[in-house]
Amino acid sequence: MELILYQTLDNENVINKDLILKYTINIKLKDNVGIINPVITLNDKNTMDFNTCNYAYLPDFKRYYFIRSIENVSNDVWNLNLESDVLESFKNDILNSVVEINTGFKNGDYYATNPKIEVIKDIDIYKSNVTLSNVKNTVFSTIGG
Repeated sequence: MELILYQTLDNENVINKDLILKYTINIKLKDNVGIINPVITLNDKNTMDFNTCNYAYLPDFKRYYFIRSIENVSNDVWNLNLESDVLESFKNDILNSVVEINTGFKNGDYYATNPKIEVIKDIDIYKSNVTLSNVKNTVFSTIGG
């Protein structure tokens, strides 16, 4: 089984993270390992600096992982505590999803699109008893005022 170690400077909630390859290691799992939060034990003779790594990929599991902690068990034995990165692991499914958003806004609702822009609309409807002579629908609108 292969373990690929990376460094990333991107936030955890980013899809398509920029990854800097650090190490590719062939490993053998000697015990049952969970797919969501695996703990990988590595035997290293001081040839790798694991502290430069904060991200990993296990091709056999087809998942990307955050390296949550690195523990030195003994001189040459290290435990890498991993946590699945769901956004990166399933990015193709997420990016290819079709989404429909139903906001349920009604007349007079307040909607803030982001902290810098606000949209407040007051809508007044005036009904008249005047009948128009043409057969087309006519809408009169005023802006401002």
